[in-house]
Amino acid sequence: SGTSGTSDINEKKDPYLMTRLNFGGSNYFSGSVSGLVYWGNDTAKVGDQLIDWFRYGFAGNVKYKLLDIYGAVIWDKISGLPESTAAAFDDTAMGLTIEGDLLITDQHLIALRYDHMEAGGFNSQKADGKVLTVQIRKYLRDNFALFLRDSVNVGTVSENPLQNFRNLVAAGIDFDF
Repeated sequence: SGTSGTSDINEKKDPYLMTRLNFGGSNYFSGSVSGLVYWGNDTAKVGDQLIDWFRYGFAGNVKYKLLDIYGAVIWDKISGLPESTAAAFDDTAMGLTIEGDLLITDQHLIALRYDHMEAGGFNSQKADGKVLTVQIRKYLRDNFALFLRDSVNVGTVSENPLQNFRNLVAAGIDFDF
């Protein structure tokens, strides 16, 4: 079985590299592109064997006047699995998020977001998730907003936590600090 905890079981260092390139910045246009590479040494134990976790990805955003479009894609790869576990375990995963926000007045924002996850893990338990979300926000102050959000599962519906709904409507209050 896999175990991890609040303490790091390794004595090694986990190297990572992040980079960011900003562009634009004039005529109401700006954006950025970022990259991430992370190597987690001995991040967990499967049986008596330590495993490593490799993550890499890209993110970016483009802003033009009152429109902000951004997204990220991240890939994961686990290595060092025992042979007895490897056949029953998908050691790769991927997540993608794309969102567009449009400020339609000084107090109202509409957003459209798509999330896609190709889960890893034990083959008998894993499932992919695909969700499309529409949101409306009313800002009462800079750091205080009311929202109404509708998230629709555009993939398979099942008992798996990534798939166990068809439509989720939420209303609430956001505080930003």
